[in-house]
Parts: sequence; C-alpha cells; structure tokens
Amino acid sequence: MKEELRRNTPGSTPIKRRSTSQVSQEALAKLRAMPGMITFSQDYVANELTQSFFTITQKIQKKMAGSQNATEPSDMFPVLPGSYLPLNNPALEFIKYVCKVLSLDANITNQVNKLRRDLLRLIDVGEFSEAAQFRDPCRSYVLPEVICRNCNFCRDLDLCKDPAPSQDRLVVPGWLCPSCHVQYDTDAIEMALVEALQKKLMAFVLQDL
Repeated sequence: MKEELRRNTPGSTPIKRRSTSQVSQEALAKLRAMPGMITFSQDYVANELTQSFFTITQKIQKKMAGSQNATEPSDMFPVLPGSYLPLNNPALEFIKYVCKVLSLDANITNQVNKLRRDLLRLIDVGEFSEAAQFRDPCRSYVLPEVICRNCNFCRDLDLCKDPAPSQDRLVVPGWLCPSCHVQYDTDAIEMALVEALQKKLMAFVLQDL
C-alpha cells in the first residue's frame, strides 16, 4: 500500500522527453500544413520577385558593366581580410547571392532554379559554368574565447568575417566588443595568433613521432 502511494505521489509520473529530431519534425509538419503560404511563396517568386530582379539586374548591367575575365579583380568590390575570389562582375555576383539565399527555402526550389537560369541567360553566363557557381567570398578564421578587457565579455571572434570599424588596408584592423563597443586589445589578438601558429607547427613536427 505504501509503495502504491509512493508511486502515485504528484510529480512522480515519468515523462518521456522529446528529442530534438522529434521537435524539428513537428515544426516541419506544421509548415507543410500551410499549403496556402507555400502557394503564395511560389507565385510571388515566379511573378513579382522575378520581374523585380530582372529590372535590378538590367540596371546593374548598364551602370556597372563587369567582365567575365576571372583572373583580374575589380575595384568595385571591397577587399576584406578574408577576401580571396577575383570578383569582377557585379550583376553575376548579385544573381548568385540572391538565388543562394532564396534556395534555403525548399518549398520554392523549382521557382528559384528557373529564376537563376533566366537571370544568368540575361547576362550571357552559362547555367553550369564555373563562374555561375556560388562560393563563399570570404574565408573564415575563428579565434576562440576572446575576452574584452573592459567588460569581460567572452566570445569567439572571426577575424575574417566579423566587421572591423576601418576597411582601410593600410590601417591595422580592429574589432569592437558587441557588449560594450570598446575595441579589443590588438596586441592580445596578435599573441593569440602567434600561439595558435606555434601549436600548429608543434603538431606538424610531432606528427611522425
């Protein structure tokens, strides 16, 4: 009897925890249960958005005619610490980035593929050419656990992708703390980079031992 009462004590009922995959599947099911929203998105991309992007692409072509020479970068594109691609065609880059973002929605894949194909045809670039393939224009190097000396806020800092106040290549780059907006200690960042390089060199030297 006591054992039965103990099992029936409030708060003793076993609860089956839902896994992350179950939650994501339920969220996906809810999205699939809105056919009206999906139809609206598909129609919007196929009609209004397509017309808008055609107009924008034509304006870019007229004002900033690019070159298909993939070896010489253009001064129209900013050069950031992580830049490595020879960007030289503004209209082409606009098409690649916009279509890449739109392709994140699986419900409009067919419409986005058609939009991309038509826009590339507009600027005389082949759909399957190497120039038409999207590549991340910026490299990434994450420095872990960078601590702000002003407010002690700690975060991972991407030295290539996190924006710096000055984009002048002649000036030593600096990064601001997102919490207090005070510039990080550049010397500390340099020492962290030197330490990371030394660890890589040590790992390379000791790999065959």
